[in-house]
Amino acid sequence: MLPTVRCVKTNLVAARAGLAILLVLAAAIPMLGDMGVGGHPKQAAASAADRSRQVTAVSRATNTLDAFWVDAERRIMTAGYVPGSGWRAPAQIAGGMALSGTSVNAVARGASRLDIFSVAATRHVQTAFWNGSSWSGWFQLGSLRVMNPSSVHAIGGPDNLDIFAVGEDLVIYHNRWTSATEWSGWRALPGLTAAAGTMAYAVYPNGAVAKVHVFAVETVTIARVIGPPPGRLVKASWNLVGRNVFDPATGGWAGWDTSPLMTVAPRTTPYPISHRNGSVMLYGTDENGKTIHNGWSTRAGWGGWPELLSNGVPLSGATVLAAVRVKNPTAAEYAAVCQGTDGRAYIHHLGESGSAGWEQIPNSQIAGDVFLVSAGPDRYNAFAWSAITGGAQSAGWTPTGGWTGWTRIDD
Repeated sequence: MLPTVRCVKTNLVAARAGLAILLVLAAAIPMLGDMGVGGHPKQAAASAADRSRQVTAVSRATNTLDAFWVDAERRIMTAGYVPGSGWRAPAQIAGGMALSGTSVNAVARGASRLDIFSVAATRHVQTAFWNGSSWSGWFQLGSLRVMNPSSVHAIGGPDNLDIFAVGEDLVIYHNRWTSATEWSGWRALPGLTAAAGTMAYAVYPNGAVAKVHVFAVETVTIARVIGPPPGRLVKASWNLVGRNVFDPATGGWAGWDTSPLMTVAPRTTPYPISHRNGSVMLYGTDENGKTIHNGWSTRAGWGGWPELLSNGVPLSGATVLAAVRVKNPTAAEYAAVCQGTDGRAYIHHLGESGSAGWEQIPNSQIAGDVFLVSAGPDRYNAFAWSAITGGAQSAGWTPTGGWTGWTRIDD
């Protein structure tokens, strides 16, 4: 039997006219000998704090990486990788401190520009930026206080940033920055009450700053007919996924959309990724604990919600995270990551040739979720906390060389 996998969000879907923004989180996946039924990794349980505390990273140039994490003393830390030089020594960013159990979210807006966002101990959102040579100080973005525990999610382009947070009132909020208008201030996206332990994830569907698609999860009580006809009517709480779309041209939101309709496992958010040909992939864990995905394009809209591997019935309660590896302007491979009940990390590749199934990332005894980044057309990098040393670590993958060993990046 293969081990149970706990997947980290990669994100989308809702079922009520006012659904919450959805995110799909990246997850860790079990090795073949540890997979669940049908080769689908079983999922390990994790606390909300564990899911929120991640080692995250971005790539601002080919094979260049910047990693971020909150250490045990709540310091906001970073380390960078440059080809030929390896990982530089970690450093605290401008004396920054974060709320315990949260993560840092970063946006690369060019080879010499990084913007990072975190949650302060006061539960206010704070930000800092790197200009190519040094870090700015930290400053607070308005008076919004976020749900505890919860991190924020940001996406951006050369001249804009879009940030999303779940407020302490469980409403989804949006703050937009452009080089022409500066920060808009926090604006509520009414019609959806976020489920406990979830986030809001967003994506630009075509890789450009045309429209913003944001996903969230809301817990609602609805009635369903269960069993063969005539069946029985049962009322229960379901975690429904919703989508909202922002058009910068009009400055307005379309309202929460219930298509594609989906219910997800408690305390999980589907995680979205985009490809520059206009497609979006959404990864998540459904109410039965199965790791699933969906695709969207301007031509075909949304598809169905197949499992990443058939017949797999992993334990529920996991989050799945993912990344896209662009091989050329029209071809891409998507990958999702999770943690298995054996404490190891797993990855699932999905490309033009179909699904490669779940496979273990070697020597991956990890604590918490796995984060995945593509730093070029021939590379993935995974980031996670080590269950052995307790430190932040990274491992790299190429199509020809496979996985490297894990490298500790926080000492």
